[in-house]
Amino acid sequence: MRLMAMDALGNFVDVAAVPPLLTALNKNHPDYQENVTQAALRSLIKLCKKLPMLATWITVEQLEQLLKGDISNWQEILKLACILHLCLPPKILLDTLTKHLYIRLEDILQLFTMLGPDAPITELLQLLNSPISFVSKNAAIVLLQLHKYVPHQAIIDVLQLHKDAAEHFIPLVELLLRQGHPVDSQLVLTITNIGLYRSNTIAFKSLMRCFHLLGKQAPLAQLLGILYDDEEQAEQRSQMLRYSYEQITPDLLLNEARHRSADEVRAIQMLEMMQKDAPINLFMHILQDPIRDRQVRIEALFSLTHLGINVPLEYFVLGQVWCFYGVDDAMVETMTRLGAQAPIAELIALLGHPNNWVRSSASSSLQNLASYMPVDLLLPALHSSNAKMRASAAFTMGAFSERAPNRTIIFPGSK
Repeated sequence: MRLMAMDALGNFVDVAAVPPLLTALNKNHPDYQENVTQAALRSLIKLCKKLPMLATWITVEQLEQLLKGDISNWQEILKLACILHLCLPPKILLDTLTKHLYIRLEDILQLFTMLGPDAPITELLQLLNSPISFVSKNAAIVLLQLHKYVPHQAIIDVLQLHKDAAEHFIPLVELLLRQGHPVDSQLVLTITNIGLYRSNTIAFKSLMRCFHLLGKQAPLAQLLGILYDDEEQAEQRSQMLRYSYEQITPDLLLNEARHRSADEVRAIQMLEMMQKDAPINLFMHILQDPIRDRQVRIEALFSLTHLGINVPLEYFVLGQVWCFYGVDDAMVETMTRLGAQAPIAELIALLGHPNNWVRSSASSSLQNLASYMPVDLLLPALHSSNAKMRASAAFTMGAFSERAPNRTIIFPGSK
């Protein structure tokens, strides 16, 4: 019951709720219980966001005492310290890095940043050599946050000492770049190979910032070689390009494809990620180039469709004749988007095409465009000598509901 009461107190914007919560934090109180303390901390976090005056009621000493207790409360204690802008002693913050795997790193970074030049830089540098991976990784991230106060030579020594580069190397390289120090291109390639396999992690995001900081100094040709050699990391490649596309021109991207069709396809996929800055004219040129590989041309068609560009109907027909999966859906999407501007007459003519995919996608497009066209346009197709066209036209008529000439559909020879 007391536990539920402590949880409920956080929902009241009232200073009267504070005394019982503070009592629950007092380890010397006869009714003190660890689980009640956790509930009280959660309620205080809610209240502190609503009542800033509470910062004067809670002391660093209280939080220090609590940190000596149950480790399961640490996350709430650190969060409360962040909200109240209370500077915890360096030793306590170092303990949280070495003893607790499930702390919120954002809170730790904020608390170390509050220490400024008084942060325990020497101790953090020592933690880089820890055999425990999460300890060395977190130490590197904290040092990156404190890069203004970190001696660069100490970081260089760490990077040179460990030839078998680990994940925490990436924030250290970013640290040097933020300090304005040059970084060996081979080291950049090494951390690239590490970071590519950690999409959406702190390490990968740090790697992306490294590329942005390197700018034209990045070993672009070698980086692209890594991208092309790794067929599985599509998302990582696209994000990498997003940070580097100002330096990686479309020509460079395609030239480094080594004349392999699969590489050119991946190059187009990466260029598409540039969205509004994507090279539309280049995509259109690739699509229209008769000597290019078919797969490359169709990839350009897909990219243009994804970017909302209206590709001429003839290329959708070509892609379906070549039996590329998904071109039919891309055609229906584009024709539907065109609405009243769609080439209705050409689509009707395709109802008699010998390729089943083409007939089906033309019919689906016309059904979606039914509100833009008079039903009379389909009547000649219903009387065609081409049996496939008559069947496709009859199927398409279903979208016209009461406007459809039912007698003509049932008795094609009638007028």
